[in-house]
Amino acid sequence: MDVGTYIFSERGGAPLLHIDGVGSVCARRVLTAVADSGGITRGELSDKLSLSRMTVGKVIDALSARGIIAEEKRRSGVVGRRAGVSTISDGSLAAVISISPSKYKMSFVDLSMRVTDSVSYAASDEYTFFDNLLLFLKNARVDLVDRCAKGAFGIAITVPDGYDPVADRATSADLPEIDTVRLRELTEETLGQPVDLIMSEDASACLSFARDSGASGSETVAYVYTGDALKGIVCDRGHIISGAHGRACRFGRLRGKCGETLDFRIAHSRCGAEISVELAAAVYDIIVNFDPDSVVIISDLFSAPRLAVETINHTLASVYGVKPDASPRLSVCRPSAGYGVIGAALELRRLYFERII
Repeated sequence: MDVGTYIFSERGGAPLLHIDGVGSVCARRVLTAVADSGGITRGELSDKLSLSRMTVGKVIDALSARGIIAEEKRRSGVVGRRAGVSTISDGSLAAVISISPSKYKMSFVDLSMRVTDSVSYAASDEYTFFDNLLLFLKNARVDLVDRCAKGAFGIAITVPDGYDPVADRATSADLPEIDTVRLRELTEETLGQPVDLIMSEDASACLSFARDSGASGSETVAYVYTGDALKGIVCDRGHIISGAHGRACRFGRLRGKCGETLDFRIAHSRCGAEISVELAAAVYDIIVNFDPDSVVIISDLFSAPRLAVETINHTLASVYGVKPDASPRLSVCRPSAGYGVIGAALELRRLYFERII
């Protein structure tokens, strides 16, 4: 998926692994499936990926020989039979640095995309943005060395809005001081390790949502989520098409008839039904501009997601004149822990797998 990320370093590492008769893309599909599975047999991999058992076997054998995965015998559902179950054995971690207006955080993510640990620093009003960030990075360097003795398999930074790779400066309406710092340069100098990529938190979240929802790469899918602000991103066949530099649309800045922004109106809504009515305005704007196949709303503001979907659809029809047969599929779900981190970690893992296979 093209998420508008900015990839910088070409890390070294183990020589590329060549498997006779198996292409690198195919081998990486197998490795990724093993990492995501938590434990999977060769037969299950063959069925899941539509690959022959011979091809899967070649990849598993080669990766096992390199210590990247481990295979152990576990009893299957058939009495008396034991099947080889493959799991990821590479204990490497990625480090994802998240910068927000009030807090800086470094999260450690393993190859199965589990957040294993995190350290954070609350910004002090007594210091400038530069001083706050520098203090955080100095402490983060200690944590990075402690948790990744052999070095992280990748380091990423997520920023609130956009990033200009030429000027090496991030931009954010909510954190204007961020554009006073050469972000990648300062981070690499302080951590003593290369930064592999920088992306907006919105783009990272989009990747995470797409992975969790199993969205089809042949559809146009809009993701809208509530956090510090009402943001969203639109993926057309896997490519982000909203916003510059891969950043999301800020639907919360849309103004209603009273001149108030959606962010303001949602923040002052008293119940889920009122929030649903306000979100319908953002969904309508998405329909007019992008005509998506589906809209996924990620929010923890609703106790009854199904009722929220019904209210939004009713508002679209009664207020905006969107007929049910012309309305995209709509769903509401809760954000998973670390949703703004996992997408960046997925990109780091992809780069790492490309280096070893």
